[in-house]
Amino acid sequence: FGWRLSYPAMALSWGVLILPLAWLFLKDGETGELSADQSRGKSSPISFGSLKGLLHSRIFVSVALAGAIFSAMTLGLLLHLVPLFSAAGIDLPTAAGIAGLTGIASIIGRLATGFLLDLLPTRPVAIGIFLLPLAISALLWNFDGSIYAAVCAVAILGFVSGADGDVVAYLVSKSYEQEQFATAYSVII
Repeated sequence: FGWRLSYPAMALSWGVLILPLAWLFLKDGETGELSADQSRGKSSPISFGSLKGLLHSRIFVSVALAGAIFSAMTLGLLLHLVPLFSAAGIDLPTAAGIAGLTGIASIIGRLATGFLLDLLPTRPVAIGIFLLPLAISALLWNFDGSIYAAVCAVAILGFVSGADGDVVAYLVSKSYEQEQFATAYSVII
């Protein structure tokens, strides 16, 4: 059917898989209402004044800007890897194969970052993750078609692609109260 129909096909297959699972397993209980014990811990909605303060805080602006710049950089690189590699003389199937390594490296990055955030202080881990794109830039600055440099750049790119969402979520969870987490995280994402 051509590549254009692959995107609706992926969306439809994802929906066919996820919607029944969500329908079966995402329930609040038999009646859909919270028990008295559950309702005591329930927080009230965030007020407009609190939301305005949250959106103007230095922490929020810093995390949102870092996440936005980071995402734009990683997505931009991911989209242009194959053309960049093929322009440097790597044949198209090899370039696509190397670019495909981002998926494996992304899974490794997600797992490793979670482990590192549990083990080490948050700030150095976050700074290290957000500085790793400098290594990608250094590897691709004067890219000459080296397979080894391409694999290293893709491995780092995949790693940071998996790590960025985890770092942002972790920073937001550590910086805001439980009542503000969903609002702050959803606006940042």
